[in-house]
Amino acid sequence: MSEVEDSSGQTTRKARAFVVSTDGQISPLADLEKAEIQKRDQQLADENKWIGSDKLATRPYPASSFYFLWESNVMVWRCTKQIATDVAGLGHTIKLREDMPEDQAQYEKITAFIKRPNPRMSFRRMNKAFILDHGITGNAAFQVVRSQDNKISEVFHMPSGDLWAHTEGEKFCQKKGINKVWFARYAMGEDGIPLILNPANGEEQTGLDIKARANEIIFYHDYFPKSRWYGVPNMLPTSGDIVTGLGIRDYNLAFFTNSGIPAYIVHLTGEWEDGTEEDGTDSISVIRDYMKSLKAAEKSHATLVVDIPEGCDIKVEPVGVKVEDGSFKILKTMIAQDILIAYAMPPFRVAWPVRVGSLDGNIAAEMITTYINGVVEPLQCDLEEIWSDQIFDIGLQCPNYELAFKNLDIRDEVIEHEEDSQRIKDGTMTRNQYREKRGEETAPGLDSYTMDVTLVTIGEDDLDED
Repeated sequence: MSEVEDSSGQTTRKARAFVVSTDGQISPLADLEKAEIQKRDQQLADENKWIGSDKLATRPYPASSFYFLWESNVMVWRCTKQIATDVAGLGHTIKLREDMPEDQAQYEKITAFIKRPNPRMSFRRMNKAFILDHGITGNAAFQVVRSQDNKISEVFHMPSGDLWAHTEGEKFCQKKGINKVWFARYAMGEDGIPLILNPANGEEQTGLDIKARANEIIFYHDYFPKSRWYGVPNMLPTSGDIVTGLGIRDYNLAFFTNSGIPAYIVHLTGEWEDGTEEDGTDSISVIRDYMKSLKAAEKSHATLVVDIPEGCDIKVEPVGVKVEDGSFKILKTMIAQDILIAYAMPPFRVAWPVRVGSLDGNIAAEMITTYINGVVEPLQCDLEEIWSDQIFDIGLQCPNYELAFKNLDIRDEVIEHEEDSQRIKDGTMTRNQYREKRGEETAPGLDSYTMDVTLVTIGEDDLDED
């Protein structure tokens, strides 16, 4: 406490806060806050200077923060990976566009390109990485490489975390450490021909050879009102939940490492003498050594055998009897639910077997429908348009065909199962008809129509009629 004199001349006592470090040093909290502010300000000044000199748009939130949150929460990790699989990992087809004639040469060109879009990643893995990147940072990108005839020769997935958009919207800069490489926005020139940029400084340089000029970027992000150039991931509103989960984890780790707090109190009553054991050892020392050894795994549920002198007694009393992790069970469930809501993810889709009561089946079907209509299919449509309209049409000059990802058909199976189950209960479908519909073999005794009768007579109205 420190004394402070106010405007009236009275002396008041003001509380002060201190921080104790892991090595035992004690420092005033105000000094720590000043050092942290100076460090943070210095970092922002360096970054803003670099961004301002190149006219690059600042991010609404650092990508590194989202990477940290993603790595720190298993539910966010699983949701983003599951969405990537459901959107782009179930297969695809190349189909003829409506009102367009068949062209075998175009079809073969597209299929050959998809078979090997680049030497590093397959077509499926590249699209999954694109959607995963979007789920983590809110942004995603493809790098496009052209051949001498200005047609696309390769497409690579481009990590978006170190990619910065230029404020004029025509180019991008990738920065790793002190190294910078510039890219042109895809098909920004006339007739789909790219801007000719120097990859070293991002300046336009006409006449530059195709091998020496900057490659192109197809940049994708959702609309975010606070930024014209970048999006944000669905995890953003759950950042507080994720940080809270980290606090719970650290608290539990600290609890199980004891932190110097005794787990038991051993009460010895009576007069204990030296040499009470058969071998002449001290019984008190035997008890003390045994309690110290309980941390070892091989001592789990071990038995303590000790001679108790006449008139003496020993009592072991645990200091804490409750399971500390149980205090957070409801909070941890709420955190997981917030994350699932942010991603519109059905819990059983990420291997979380949550039951919600007697209406479990109907709610599961509705959740699947919401997930497919609100998450999977919109992302599939966006990714299909990138490939069909920008890469096939403009880049490969194959406008007659388009890409279509395979749909997630769990929704139809769940809904159809619920409807058929109700028909069986209503007596309009037999159980063998249900099996035949799903390609299963029929079974004896299941050809009869049945009805689920739950109304039971328990009495009659004995009121007198007027």
